[in-house]
Amino acid sequence: MKKLFLLLFVLSSSIAFSQATSDDEYNYLTKGYSVQITSGLDMKQGYTMVDKGNVPLDLGAGQSVNVKYLYRTSGNVYAGALLIFHGKGADKYFCVPNQASGPGVWNKTLQDVQAAFGADKSGYEVLMWAAMHNLGNQ
Repeated sequence: MKKLFLLLFVLSSSIAFSQATSDDEYNYLTKGYSVQITSGLDMKQGYTMVDKGNVPLDLGAGQSVNVKYLYRTSGNVYAGALLIFHGKGADKYFCVPNQASGPGVWNKTLQDVQAAFGADKSGYEVLMWAAMHNLGNQ
């Protein structure tokens, strides 16, 4: 019985840490967070946001990316990352889904990035630089 309990505990723990980014979380990161900040609203209930810092990249246009991690407060589970691109017009908000997320959520991210930057490779470079910088500082 103890072995069965241990097995169930391990399985439930691994499932809890590999929960996909939901559509609601995706929408919050790409749209809702901006509304929250500009309106002075409270943090989305059931979540915490950890600021990982601003990553500048000198391409002559003052471009940078602010990186934030969204966690579900229940179990402190990583829900996704928010990349806020500054420079070249209005700020742009991108979600980097949890690795357990399905292709639909990942495709939304790709479509958002393509729509925001099109053929402008400097935008892609800034996002890639921020991702590499952030991963290197884990």
